[in-house]
Amino acid sequence: MATIKKYQDKDGNTRYQFQVYLGVDPQTGKKKSTRRRGFKSKSAARIALSRIEVELQQETVLPVDNNIIFVDVYHEWYDQYINTVRESTWARTAGMFDNHILPLFGNKRLRTITVNQCQRAVNLWFKEVTYNYKRWYNYLVAIFEYGLKHGYITHNPAKMITMPVKPDSWGDKPDNFWDRDQLKTFFNCIDQQKELEKYCLFRVLAFAGVRRGECLALRGKILILFIRPCGLIKRSLKGNMASRSFKHLRQKRTPHCQLRQYNGRNITTLA
Repeated sequence: MATIKKYQDKDGNTRYQFQVYLGVDPQTGKKKSTRRRGFKSKSAARIALSRIEVELQQETVLPVDNNIIFVDVYHEWYDQYINTVRESTWARTAGMFDNHILPLFGNKRLRTITVNQCQRAVNLWFKEVTYNYKRWYNYLVAIFEYGLKHGYITHNPAKMITMPVKPDSWGDKPDNFWDRDQLKTFFNCIDQQKELEKYCLFRVLAFAGVRRGECLALRGKILILFIRPCGLIKRSLKGNMASRSFKHLRQKRTPHCQLRQYNGRNITTLA
């Protein structure tokens, strides 16, 4: 039990102080205490000490042995999540957690994460990217919701933050594409013999209308790639399970170009 002690301040006045043990910090595992001083009377110090002791007794927390950390809850949630979405989706989601969420929360005990820590994380993501910060935030909320359902925590701190908003931009946005002449100039700068892989990559991007991520997924794993009037057909190996998947990417018109399959030393013309 804490004791109240008398001391002299720098002016020679009699003052009272006490130091009280607060227990173990649940986030760091270190012992925590607080010291209060400057009381003019012993009764004032006793009142302050009593208030702290009452707060400690009334503090509602989960059992001390409930020390599951964020990354373990994430793995539990992820094992269920992969059964609800496509393979390409859960593979991309794992990357978001590994690169952006787990570095900030992975080693922390779930029940100790505060609203302020969640707010700082969202503010950081907001400065780094334009749109994806909302997606990362939604995944963060999902982990806490999972912990709430399984009794690891009593509330969801991520839901209590203030979501930052990008300011509206007025006026027409500049064209973010090349015209025919610019595209010809670009391809003339690429040596088709020495930089075949680069040439094929940008050729597909320019004429097939695929997105960057879809095109990069074809690198080194292409089985079949050919052009039909209805669009581009891709058959590739994707994700950790390397299961076969098919995707039909439509386009407005059939490109008049020659595509090649580049796979190591083998170069096969696919017209």
